[in-house]
Amino acid sequence: MPTTPVLDGRTIPKDSRIQEIVQQLKDLSPGDSLVLIAPHEPAKLLQLLVDDSSISLNWAPLEKGPDHWRWHFTARVSGTPRSVGEYLVWDHRRLEALLAQSLKLARAGLWPEAVLRFDEYDTGLR
Repeated sequence: MPTTPVLDGRTIPKDSRIQEIVQQLKDLSPGDSLVLIAPHEPAKLLQLLVDDSSISLNWAPLEKGPDHWRWHFTARVSGTPRSVGEYLVWDHRRLEALLAQSLKLARAGLWPEAVLRFDEYDTGLR
């Protein structure tokens, strides 16, 4: 299984946190992914991403609080508008991959990792 890079926003100073996270997301090439760990619900960041048409990303929650939030981001081809259908296809494939990883890990007896992947799958269904 490929490993997705993780950016722990909790380690970035608060006064520059959102700018640094946005820059790292802008630096992703189409198809590249990043998992963000945030110390709080990243509503301000997500609204900024919605409002900034120069940033082409798909994103979905992996874990929602209370101690931290994890979000999965994948870069899209820049300048192409995203349709609802396109997003749903992306999210469906992401969820299928999480479930497949969960089952593979469970069959291998790697229960803590399997539970984590299944929890991510479950969060995505809500």
